[in-house]
Amino acid sequence: MHRLHNRRSIRLPGWDYASPAWYSVTVCTHDRARVLGHVDPHGRMHLSPVGQFVEACLRAIPAHHPRAVLDAFVVMPDHVHLILGLAGEHVDGAGRQRAGAGSLGTVVGTWKAAVTRAARAHGIGCRWQRGYYEHIVRSETALDRHRRYIAQNPARWARR
Repeated sequence: MHRLHNRRSIRLPGWDYASPAWYSVTVCTHDRARVLGHVDPHGRMHLSPVGQFVEACLRAIPAHHPRAVLDAFVVMPDHVHLILGLAGEHVDGAGRQRAGAGSLGTVVGTWKAAVTRAARAHGIGCRWQRGYYEHIVRSETALDRHRRYIAQNPARWARR
C-alpha cells in the first residue's frame, strides 16, 4: 500500500497569509546544497551565478507583486533570509479581491520558480527545499531584530 507523506503545516492556524503584515522568511536550497555562493573569512558573501539570479529575482518581486515590499535580505551559500511586507488588499480590474493573489505563499513560490527558470535558461541547476519557513513580525522591535539577524548572518557564518 502506498502511503502519502503526512506533512504537518508550520503555518499559524487561522492566519490569513494574504493579510497586510511583515514576514521574515527563510528559504533553503535542496539538501542545503551550497550553490548560491560562499562566505569569505571576513564575513563577506560572494554570490555564484545562481546566487546572482536569486538576488535579481528578489529585487524584482515588487514589480511582479504590487502589494509586496522587499525590506531586507541576505543570500547565503545554502539559504536566503528576507523580510517581506504585504500592503493592503489586491484587487482585479473590476475591483474584486483576488483570492490568493499576492499572498505570502504566492510571492515566495513565484520567486523560487523565477530563480529556477533563470538558472535553467543559463544551463545551471538550482533546486529548492519544499516550502519555506516564515515568521509573522508583529512589532517594530521584532522587525529591527530580524533586520539585524539578516545583516549579521554572513559574519556568523564565517565564525562557524
